[in-house]
Amino acid sequence: MRRYQIFVSSTFLDLKKERAAVLESILQMKCFPAGMELFPSASINQFEYIKKVIDDSDYYILVIGGRYGDAPTGKLSYTEQEFDYAKSKNIPILAFLCNSPEDRPAKFFELDPIKREKLQMFRKKAQDGRLTKYWSTPDELAKEVLVGLQEAMNISPRLGWEKALPISNTEIYHELQKLQSELTITKQMLVEAESRIMAQETNFWSKHICLTGTLEQEDRNRIPYECDISIRYIFNLWYPHLLKVSLDVEARDNLNRMIEQAQNLYSFKMDDSCYTLTKTLLVEAGVIAEFVSRRSYGGTISNIVLTKKGKQTWDSLNQ
Repeated sequence: MRRYQIFVSSTFLDLKKERAAVLESILQMKCFPAGMELFPSASINQFEYIKKVIDDSDYYILVIGGRYGDAPTGKLSYTEQEFDYAKSKNIPILAFLCNSPEDRPAKFFELDPIKREKLQMFRKKAQDGRLTKYWSTPDELAKEVLVGLQEAMNISPRLGWEKALPISNTEIYHELQKLQSELTITKQMLVEAESRIMAQETNFWSKHICLTGTLEQEDRNRIPYECDISIRYIFNLWYPHLLKVSLDVEARDNLNRMIEQAQNLYSFKMDDSCYTLTKTLLVEAGVIAEFVSRRSYGGTISNIVLTKKGKQTWDSLNQ
């Protein structure tokens, strides 16, 4: 029975469930899934390694959700680079696009307007010259992948893999040595990738933002106020009031009071734009969550709560 190696390309953190569904569909078809999501580095050597895996693949699956993904300064995202490379090698490409990326959870939707524009251009590129399928849930995606792969195998049959004939012990020994060497390299690349992720998180907490707001004077008029403050400092101030679910307005008032006390200010009120930025940064970092609940008398209201990762992060930052 002939089997095929299928490369799965997508952003990773926002599409974990979708990737799992795609991999399950590939395995159901007795094929071999391949993907380099464990190696998000911009290193040339690592991208060369990814290209070799794509070279060895028979089909290329592209899944696009609501994020464009990481990209080196001034360059395309890693996912789009993989797509362009597969296209240059004339590997059959199956594109699966999210029906409504704007309806995905906020943390899985591209907030950066520049990246949103790049995502739209990438979606158009992915649809150009090929049959594209669309999905809304992981289950829908899994079904579309099963159908799409079967069609691709019928229309564009590839070399694939077949059960090998018996080989000598010497050949087996050399092949095992080769595989062991590749495994060692792969493990080292994984360690390096994990180190980079930890470094990125450390850099995030040391970053500063411009805290802007107003202060009340004795004549009750308000004057502008601003200062440079780290994200870690704000999170530590806000943390005690995030341990239980709070209304968004209450959470904001609590943060204002904590900044007043810490900075020795009087009647401080943070600007709307500054509060929105602060909240967005912490939501994106996964340490707080924002959700909407319904009022008993009608209408909805926004709530803020600390996440499990938020508790773990606070413990780590304050060891």
